[in-house]
Amino acid sequence: YTAALGLDWKDESYQKPGLGKQEKSNKALFTTMSKNISVITLEGSARIDDNSQFGSHTTWGLAAGWQLNPKWKIIASSGTSFKAPSLYQSFDVNYGNSELKPEESISYDVGLESSLELVTWSVNAYYRDVKDLIDSDPATWKFANLDGHSIMKGAELEASFDLFTIRNQAS
Repeated sequence: YTAALGLDWKDESYQKPGLGKQEKSNKALFTTMSKNISVITLEGSARIDDNSQFGSHTTWGLAAGWQLNPKWKIIASSGTSFKAPSLYQSFDVNYGNSELKPEESISYDVGLESSLELVTWSVNAYYRDVKDLIDSDPATWKFANLDGHSIMKGAELEASFDLFTIRNQAS
């Protein structure tokens, strides 16, 4: 097993003329663990955030990889996330919105990786469901939460190769 434990602490302040000073903090405890079992790699993680503005939120992640042979690997993962609006998004005089809610999401990814003679490449498909996505309202230019769930899905292809002493990457 390989395990890690950590703390994250972030204090923010935002001040603009005529606004006064706004402050918030986020403290988090997180852990991750991985285990290799022959050609299978398993990973898990958890995080607890204590946000001074939005309270406590717990998120998690799970991942697995299967090394089919020395050149081919299948990977899959899923996880949740919590993202609080920044002080700028909440309190800027021109664009801020103090009614913003944090974004919460769940995501799923699956992919294939390969290391061939000259090229390393991967293809990954993803699906993300974000509740209360923060965006800009085109009518007012102020930040706003999109109603309901925003679905993002697609695929990514990435390749890299060496040309003399330079590493090249395309995606």
